[in-house]
Amino acid sequence: MMAVILGLNALAYFYIGEKLHRQELRAQAQTVVANVEAFGSWVANSGRVWIKANNSDSYLSREEYHLGDGDLAQRVVFFSKNPALAQREFADVVMHSTSPTKFRMTSENVMNPNNAPDGFEMRALQAINKGHLTEFTGVYDGAYRYAKPIYHSANCIKCHGDTANAPEDVLKRYGSKNGFGFKEGDLAGIISVSIPARPLWEDIDKLIGPLEMCLIASTLILCLLCVHFWITKPLSKLNRATQELSLSTGFFNNSPPSSYQPRDEVQALNQSVKRLGGATQLALKKWRETKKNL
Repeated sequence: MMAVILGLNALAYFYIGEKLHRQELRAQAQTVVANVEAFGSWVANSGRVWIKANNSDSYLSREEYHLGDGDLAQRVVFFSKNPALAQREFADVVMHSTSPTKFRMTSENVMNPNNAPDGFEMRALQAINKGHLTEFTGVYDGAYRYAKPIYHSANCIKCHGDTANAPEDVLKRYGSKNGFGFKEGDLAGIISVSIPARPLWEDIDKLIGPLEMCLIASTLILCLLCVHFWITKPLSKLNRATQELSLSTGFFNNSPPSSYQPRDEVQALNQSVKRLGGATQLALKKWRETKKNL
């Protein structure tokens, strides 16, 4: 019984730790999503952002200026980026960084083929679309995957609504086939986050230190003491009382000792109760015979 109690206790601690570990991964993913949304909102509120660079392969429009006159004139080039483009480049920078957490934005109807959804993201898009879910999670290929839906706002419709109203530089870069025809409030896509998720038992030494081990051991010891004083000891006392009562009848005093050895207090009590039941039946039988002879 003690082994069963210890095993169940250890299993309970493991599942609690696993759940806390999963909640921590979820909280990390939600933080990433919140930061991405904040960055996208800032760009959207500005309409688009302009960056100063000598050259860029990823932009919507390009403006060139010359500062100064004559041979001393300085050439300055600015490239514009809308929210989707800015967030994608942000995701690319994170993807090639040392950060273990990665993210990207994708949709079932993407302008850029490079943003096409993978298997998890397609399942997330379908589940969110069908069930109006606020998030979709899972563990795939050793990574915790998290997806949160994003919906088109009025600022988004300026580029993703009717192609007739779309900016010329957007049509020039992406064409008019994909990424259009949305209305305000439509599902735009998802922000997909990926975090390495090793099994809990591989990181148990990082999560549980000496203090935590002492606390767990203390609770186990207290649990065993409670079982001993509140269950095992009363059962042993009841077992002895039952055995003494059955022996007091005198019917089993000369019986050979049983070869059956109970494994715990419950089986011992069961054996004593059966012995008492047998003694009671013999006593009743003897009483009936005595009464019959009177």
